[in-house]
Amino acid sequence: MLLEEFISKRSLTINSCYSDKNFKEEIIKCGRKDECIYRSYIYFDLSPLPWNLKIISAKLYLYLIERLNPSSLYSVGIYPILDDFGHFTTYDFQPKIFPKSINYHLIYKTKGRIEFNLTDIVNKWRSGILINKGLLIKGEECKLDMLTFGSAYNRDYLKIPKLEIAYSLDFSPAQLQSIVKYYDYETTVNYIDGNVKTQAIDFSHLIQATVFIKNLGSYEVAVSNQYSPDNITWTQDSPKKIPSNNVSYIIPKIYSKYYRLNIESTGSGTLKIYISYLIYA
Repeated sequence: MLLEEFISKRSLTINSCYSDKNFKEEIIKCGRKDECIYRSYIYFDLSPLPWNLKIISAKLYLYLIERLNPSSLYSVGIYPILDDFGHFTTYDFQPKIFPKSINYHLIYKTKGRIEFNLTDIVNKWRSGILINKGLLIKGEECKLDMLTFGSAYNRDYLKIPKLEIAYSLDFSPAQLQSIVKYYDYETTVNYIDGNVKTQAIDFSHLIQATVFIKNLGSYEVAVSNQYSPDNITWTQDSPKKIPSNNVSYIIPKIYSKYYRLNIESTGSGTLKIYISYLIYA
């Protein structure tokens, strides 16, 4: 699974009390204050995403800065818009919207990050059912409550709207075979009282690996994954104990250029090590 985060590139707010204007500020608003109704728009440029992806999840994060009336239940809706928005957008001239929204219900929340599940909307963008023109943020306008969020222009990075997309790459079998290679690595290591390290392996294009270890000796061993960017400086995971005459496995958890095993024991013996791994060709 791959994960990519996008920050909002554009945003603006409109309101009914200044129906011929829009506001590009550090904040965006939705809801109602007195007789004024507020709505906001945000946009994410998703063009860097690869064409052959499969969306796993898409999460929109808005940072709530302030809420006018936090004593009641309140719903915020996110709508895909069907037209562009920009300097010409006002309360009198609003873009059309897709009628189905994604909603979040606030209960006494006054500050902090709010998460919306936009997987369905992003899938519609990717499949061509909808064109990514941006999103409308709209509150329950019949209630006296207004929410203030960070905008695309906020100076605090944490308060800028973000869209986090998790995806996998979708290849045909022929494409996959041309870019991914499978390897088996096998070695025998004699361990003694103390520490022994295996020869380093180049894992710079690693996708996934599983390490099988068979302890042929009469003593328990503790085996750790070790990782290095330069074959000089090494770090390691917590050790896994493998009793005498047992087989176990460990999985590398960190991607690095070089990989090896560190073996600790209080006696002498032999390990049989098998590594099955996938790399990008």
